[in-house]
Amino acid sequence: MSHKRPATIKYRFLAAAAAVVLAVSALLLTACGARPDSPQSAEGVNYIREMEQVDVTSVEKEVNAVRQELFLADVDEKIAEDPDYVWTALDQINTVMMGDSRVVPYATYGFMDESRVLAEGGQSVREIVNHYDELRAVNPSLVVLGYGLNDIGWGFYSPEEYADAMMGYVDDIQAMLPDAYIYIQSIIIPRIQVEEYYDFPGLVETAIEWNAEEQRIYQENGYRTIDISDLVEEYSYLFGEDGAHFYADFYPHLAERILKTYLSDTMEFDD
Repeated sequence: MSHKRPATIKYRFLAAAAAVVLAVSALLLTACGARPDSPQSAEGVNYIREMEQVDVTSVEKEVNAVRQELFLADVDEKIAEDPDYVWTALDQINTVMMGDSRVVPYATYGFMDESRVLAEGGQSVREIVNHYDELRAVNPSLVVLGYGLNDIGWGFYSPEEYADAMMGYVDDIQAMLPDAYIYIQSIIIPRIQVEEYYDFPGLVETAIEWNAEEQRIYQENGYRTIDISDLVEEYSYLFGEDGAHFYADFYPHLAERILKTYLSDTMEFDD
């Protein structure tokens, strides 16, 4: 099954490649047309020898990095022109958000259809299994898992046990949806007032330690992650009074990060 992508963001980047081909051809023609003992001939031969030593893989990576930068710059432009573009794109991709009360607002604020937000307040990662039938029904191409704080608060797991449980659920979903891209979102670190609001001393520091350990384990085991720690800090003024939940204005920024991560991982360019 092919992944649906916003129809307006696929480009051909041929101009740079054509310029390189023309430049190399010109050098080769110059070298071939020159006398064997001429400086031009020696220059051409030396150039060919240098090119033989070039690491093609390294060049391809550099070219693709430029392509990616241009591609995402175009996404930025589209978002600037139309703030709803993010939500339209995620809908076209066929996205499902799963998680706890910090995921619920995708639906309650009207950003996404309720059928694509499989989340409830107070949920633990253990509740993922309760949504398997709904996942099959939607058959998404992109799944984002946003859990963690409740598991820390209720003490169901150690960080390692939580990571093992999460990876097991990701494996289940991947087997169910073999073509889907599944991302584990980093734990949203609450603000210090959460400890007084919910009478939980030390929660912030524990969440920071858990998040670092979770990200390390997932990356070492090859699981896709979306680290939003920088967004949480940048938009910390959008936390509500409890220091754990965000106002509506945070979610477009989060959705943009998710969209760009997915597009970067799945982008394809015509040669």
